Amino acid sequence: MHMKKISIRELHLDTGRWVRRAAGKERIVITDRGIPVATLSSFDPSASFKSLPNRLRQIRRMPRIATDSSVYISEMRDYFDAAYIAKCYLNEPGADKVIALAERSDGLCSCEFGRLEFFSVLHRHLRQGHLARRHISRVVKNFELDEKEGVWHWLPVTSGLLRDICARVGDLPKDVLLRAGDALHLGCASENGFKEIYTSDSYMLACAPHFDLAGINVL
Repeated sequence: MHMKKISIRELHLDTGRWVRRAAGKERIVITDRGIPVATLSSFDPSASFKSLPNRLRQIRRMPRIATDSSVYISEMRDYFDAAYIAKCYLNEPGADKVIALAERSDGLCSCEFGRLEFFSVLHRHLRQGHLARRHISRVVKNFELDEKEGVWHWLPVTSGLLRDICARVGDLPKDVLLRAGDALHLGCASENGFKEIYTSDSYMLACAPHFDLAGINVL
């Protein structure tokens, strides 16, 4: 296969031309300041992803199951808020109890917002001088390794979920104090079939019953 080297600027100025040449079985090597950084090549159908086989007819011949499988998933896993997530990685009060709980769990869940909160917690410890950057890097490395191993399951925050939570918040008694982030955790746990939520936050613990949840604090 013929190979042609072009710069990023050349690709930008005449993208269509280079794509057509790559489609014609010519290998295009893209360089940045003379260093190869990427390639353009023709599409190989054999390397494409295969779709899920349509087994609907087979499935319909199976016994009808009335219970949604998400119920069993939530029963096998525990929902942690960001404070509990942090205690799985930081040497702070109560960490030993939360880690012991996590080790007994069949899976740990939180909404995607909880992941952001966790990183915000790390940054605050850095800003206040509790941890150095090398400590943060070590924590993040362990955290991302656990993610890769499937320890954490992040529940999506969708527009539909947010609308449902808004409706629930609108129905709360006027004397209930609930922050937006807490409402997101409670709503996400409830909408995904959880019956319990682990948190040390007093406001979230008090509001959990309004979302059909039992708030649990092991600290």
